[in-house]
Amino acid sequence: IFSGAHKTDEHLARHPFGKVPAFEHDGLELYETNAITQYINEAFEGPDLDPSGPAERAKATQAMDVIGGYCYPCMIGQIFIQRAVMPMLGEVPDESAIEAAIPEARTCIAALEKLIGDNTYLAGSSLSRADLLLVPVYDYLSQTPEGAKLLDGAPNLRRWWAAISSRPAVEKTKLGLCSRSSATALRPMQGHRQSGVSLAPTRRRSTKGRMPRQCDGRSAIPVSTPIEGGDHRCCR
Repeated sequence: IFSGAHKTDEHLARHPFGKVPAFEHDGLELYETNAITQYINEAFEGPDLDPSGPAERAKATQAMDVIGGYCYPCMIGQIFIQRAVMPMLGEVPDESAIEAAIPEARTCIAALEKLIGDNTYLAGSSLSRADLLLVPVYDYLSQTPEGAKLLDGAPNLRRWWAAISSRPAVEKTKLGLCSRSSATALRPMQGHRQSGVSLAPTRRRSTKGRMPRQCDGRSAIPVSTPIEGGDHRCCR
């Protein structure tokens, strides 16, 4: 992403909008996270990550739309990119962009709090694709001071995270990028440099020893979303 590999002709042939993820398996080419994860869930061996009941499936779909459409842009595209990634690149975070993203992030957290309610997972009592989509977003946001403050007032989400973060697939794919940065890099700074980077969650799972081919682009942030029965990183 940061090297511009997502705008090369090679990658644009995979994803016409020049974003990630992009996926290929046995001649099938897909882009967009929900389509890719639906295919992986149905085509590969492993636990079914779509709820069995119609109401639960609808809730899982709603949650995925909320995470991808509302949570990701403000929590990762603005807060995390500016607070954590820009310092890694030697840039100054855009404090105004971070501040502008806070209200939307607060709305997202309130929506997720309501979706979880007293349930164990977003769509009820069973783990779903929605939960796995939220894992890296929650993890990265929580590693910023703004995110930690926002999540402090979200008991349902914190309870959800305490349970899901101990799952083997989550443990194996937890990157802890902010832990590699200095404490100074994560403190609020003055500046007006804003990133136009757009990232997207992704996930991969192998089947019978065969791994779907991942995209060839490279960037500084490998975001991993765990899949029960396997976990893999795709380039970001």
